[in-house]
Formats: sequence, C-alpha cells, structure tokens
Amino acid sequence: MNRWGIGLSVGFVTLSYGLPAAYLTLQFPGRLAINRIPYEVQAIFGLLLGLLGAMTYASSLHRLNEGLRRSVLVTTGPYAVVRHPVYASWMFILLPATALLLKSWLLLAAPAVAYAAFRILVSKEENTLESMFGETYRQYKRTVPGLFPAFRHLRIQNREVE
Repeated sequence: MNRWGIGLSVGFVTLSYGLPAAYLTLQFPGRLAINRIPYEVQAIFGLLLGLLGAMTYASSLHRLNEGLRRSVLVTTGPYAVVRHPVYASWMFILLPATALLLKSWLLLAAPAVAYAAFRILVSKEENTLESMFGETYRQYKRTVPGLFPAFRHLRIQNREVE
C-alpha cells in the first residue's frame, strides 16, 4: 500500500458518480437543482462547511505526513476523534459543501457513494496499519471509531501512541 492508502480508489469511485451528477445538474437545473432553499442560504452554509472541511482535511494531512516522516501512528488531533479523518472530512463535509454550492440534489448522494467505496476498501488499509503497528493499532482501533466521531473517546485517545 502506498502513502495514499485507499484514497485514490475511493476518490475514483466518487468522481465516477460525482462528475456525471454535476454535469446532469448543470444540464437540467429545473429538475435537479436545489431550488426550494434560497441560494444565498445554501452558499453560506456550503462555504462554512467547505471552510470547516478544508481545515480538518489540512490538519489531518499535516499530522499524517508528520507521522509518516517519523514512522509513528498518529492518534492526536483529528485522529483522536476518528481513525480516518482525511476520508471523513471530504466525505461528510467537503462533498456536501460542493453539493450545496452547486445546488445539486444528485451530488448530495456522493457521500453515500464514497462511504460505500470506503467500506469495501478500508480493510486493506487497516490490515496494512495493523501489520505496521501491531497491538498499538489494534488498541487504537478498539477505542477510536473509523469515520463517525464518538466524542467520549477524546479523553482516552488525546495522546500519541508510539
């Protein structure tokens, strides 16, 4: 497994759905665009989500790159909340933000497509991490959820496991 994990594969599946969905929305805005909510409201909410997603994504990538450079398992910051914050940030924050900014009902389904691809592929990445970090990763996996935050874990995992 390379440094990108399953990200490129999940991204490819998501784009395979998302690009045609965006195209169809632009071609048939009367039928596929979100028109019941004023665009100003969608745009503000989409921009706020996009900002939150970009900050989470950047922070997660920064910590991941530091961990890769030092060959340690990162369990602090966003990684104390979920094991896969890079995937979670674009799946559940950046993709919905894009759907709102493009006014697309069809794109609102993109997180479900990405999640399905993630669920199918994630065991490959987790097996690699388990082989690299052994019991340390197994313990981390038992205490920190994969994608959906369970904030009760923050007190337990707010430290870096080496």
